Amino acid sequence: MHSYKFLLFDVDDTLLDFGKTEKLALQRLFTEQNIQLTSEN
Repeated sequence: MHSYKFLLFDVDDTLLDFGKTEKLALQRLFTEQNIQLTSEN
């Protein structure tokens, strides 16, 4: 039986929704900086 030193998982857009997380992070950043978030910025 082989032993492994590393086990890698590709979780982007499978287990984790990076698009949704990015949007939420930007909304929070803009809110904290008192900047109105629009489709243009």
